[in-house]
Amino acid sequence: MTIVKQFKMKIILTSCLITLAVLFCNGQNQKRTLKTGTMEYCTGTDFCGKATYQFYIDPSTSSEIKHGTFKASGISKSDYGFSSFSISGQFIDGYRNGLWIFIQQRKDMPIQGGSFSTGKLKSTQSFKNGLPDGKWRLHEIWKTRDLFEINGKSVWGHFSDNIIDTAFTTFKDGIAVGITYCKRYGDESRATLNNNGFVTGNYIDPSSKSTFNSYGVMTKYEGQQIDTAVIRKVNMYLEGKISKSKLDELSIRVETTTDLLEFISGMFEQDFFKGAGGDKTMESQGQKRIYGRRIKVTW
Repeated sequence: MTIVKQFKMKIILTSCLITLAVLFCNGQNQKRTLKTGTMEYCTGTDFCGKATYQFYIDPSTSSEIKHGTFKASGISKSDYGFSSFSISGQFIDGYRNGLWIFIQQRKDMPIQGGSFSTGKLKSTQSFKNGLPDGKWRLHEIWKTRDLFEINGKSVWGHFSDNIIDTAFTTFKDGIAVGITYCKRYGDESRATLNNNGFVTGNYIDPSSKSTFNSYGVMTKYEGQQIDTAVIRKVNMYLEGKISKSKLDELSIRVETTTDLLEFISGMFEQDFFKGAGGDKTMESQGQKRIYGRRIKVTW
């Protein structure tokens, strides 16, 4: 084959490859043609409004797949005040991805006990392919006041001092890790979680103080040492040095629990955060975010 013929063949081959690439890209773009949709966004009586989002149509199911920006906002009014919210974030192929921002503001909204609440909550949450991943924070500052009837007229009382609620943790593939902290109604709780989400070191909540070893096994409670012989056997089991049958012989039972950090889950699982969807840990049956594991030992 002459050099000229080789050159022509290369040109033809290159043209074919370019054509195929263009056709492929066009096909992909056709499948991913983004549209804009709207929907009602309600997650409780105080949070009703509208959401605007981008989506494409799944050609195999003809269903909408959220992909791109998501924004929601709304306002609810009471006899004396209002509550408003705004949400912004991104979806990729139906799942939350990147930074999500949740803001709620309220003025003189009725709360339990007959008082009225005024304040602002802001939460930033990070996701990766639908799983909590990265830093999560919540900060809320609020105050209360009462409404009195005096001589047939409604009169507002003085505002209380500001109340500050805050929480933070870091997620890795849906599991909380690292330093985790919460302050709510003046009560503080804190824990340190290893890379697998097990609590280690000192754990403090409003009702107790305890210490866990590197495996997530409680070794002290309120300063009192847990049975050291039992803990030693459990450690040996976790290190693979003795079998489960040996623990059974000693009537020692070991199980992993994920219900330790209820103080932090209550902050980040409010209805306000759920309505957008796209969070695998909230949507998969039987699967939840893991806020803190521990090894529970009974004997």
